[in-house]
Amino acid sequence: MAGYRGGGPGVAQRIHASELVSAGLAAGVLSEAKAIVITKALDKIEADPVATGEDLVLAEKLLVDYADLATANELQIAGKRALAKIDPDRFEEAEAKALLAEEERAQHKTALRVWDNHDGTIGFDGVLPTSIGMRFKKHVEAWAQPRKQQLVEKGAPLPPWERLMGQGFARLIETIDPATLPRHGGDATVINVVISLEELRKELGTATLGYDETNGTTITAAEARRMACNATIIP
Repeated sequence: MAGYRGGGPGVAQRIHASELVSAGLAAGVLSEAKAIVITKALDKIEADPVATGEDLVLAEKLLVDYADLATANELQIAGKRALAKIDPDRFEEAEAKALLAEEERAQHKTALRVWDNHDGTIGFDGVLPTSIGMRFKKHVEAWAQPRKQQLVEKGAPLPPWERLMGQGFARLIETIDPATLPRHGGDATVINVVISLEELRKELGTATLGYDETNGTTITAAEARRMACNATIIP
């Protein structure tokens, strides 16, 4: 068997350098995405000062054999654990240290950016540690699924899943109990909604998110009334 030689000038050359990976790709057993995942995993194994040439060969065979049963994501996880699978005594402690370092890097990468699109929507993006990100995804999906099921039962056309997830996220935010929020300056974290009594009574009235019409964002009175259900009202 030809040995794997990572670190070449391109992914295609690195795949070609691995006999099992290139053969699996040619036979249609491996997708291109899985072949890339395996070559990247082998690159990291080759760079491990504790790993030997024999470890590299065994890891390649292990990952190629597993690829038929796994998704690309599952294969990526298996690539990180390949050495511990081959020789637990030598590599389990090293794997634990690598995972700890990865989690620490994830904490440093964690970020959230929020901005006003000035079209009735707020945009945001961010990065979360895997453990938190998976929980976030599950929570949002839990709120998106009932909406999808309702549309299916009505025979209505389904909107894109991304929209259902966005609506699910909105429902998740709305279910947060204000009493559980961190205290800030003696009060729970708040968003001020300013509206006159006259506008509140109108079917098509407007309110302001903020302290005044100059610095705030306009919303409908209906939305303000809905928000007021769990809010403190100051005349």
